[in-house]
Amino acid sequence: MKRTYYAVIPAYVRYDKDLTPNAKLMFGELTALSNDKGYCYATNKYFSELYQVSTVSISKWINQLKEKKYIKVSFTYKYNSKEIESRNIYISNVKEVSNISLTPHKEKLKDNSNNTITNNKELIYNELIEKSFSHIINLFPLAVQPRTAVDIKNWKICLDKLERIDNYDMRAIYYIVKKVRSDDFWKENFFSILKLRKKNKDGVKYIDMFRAKFAKDYQFNTK
Repeated sequence: MKRTYYAVIPAYVRYDKDLTPNAKLMFGELTALSNDKGYCYATNKYFSELYQVSTVSISKWINQLKEKKYIKVSFTYKYNSKEIESRNIYISNVKEVSNISLTPHKEKLKDNSNNTITNNKELIYNELIEKSFSHIINLFPLAVQPRTAVDIKNWKICLDKLERIDNYDMRAIYYIVKKVRSDDFWKENFFSILKLRKKNKDGVKYIDMFRAKFAKDYQFNTK
């Protein structure tokens, strides 16, 4: 079983009090192993050896996730038999678990103008951001794309700031992200739009660093 370098545990799983910590960890492992084919085909024996626990414990963790509808499990049976030949585990779409009532910790985001935006405030984005959003997030692996309403809002807030404050249009952002995601190193280290507004050790925003490194020949619009 080939391992990927990241796992994703979204808020609706992290803050679910009905799940044990190990079940939440299992969810993250499933997202990592689903990145390649869109599903995880690892066996309970594989997980048992990986975490040094019994297959019974693995089964309990998976059943917790299945009962909460965070994952879907399908089986393939041997011909003319009830014996299981293989099992595939799929991560459920966030829409399928949207009725779960959770109360995650409230977080605040601040922009350069010192205005505070809370998770409870509804934001309206310009039409270009809304049209570009799906194209930009599809440059990232499915496992790390924003799923919850909060994550989607945070990514859109970042795009808004990149355009409104940092003077990058959506076409330029798309081009830069596409180039970075094609790089052998960064495709394993760049999994979120939010990183673009963060600064590296030299105090340079990653969006500016990526532009200088990967988009030297791109003709940027002057805003």
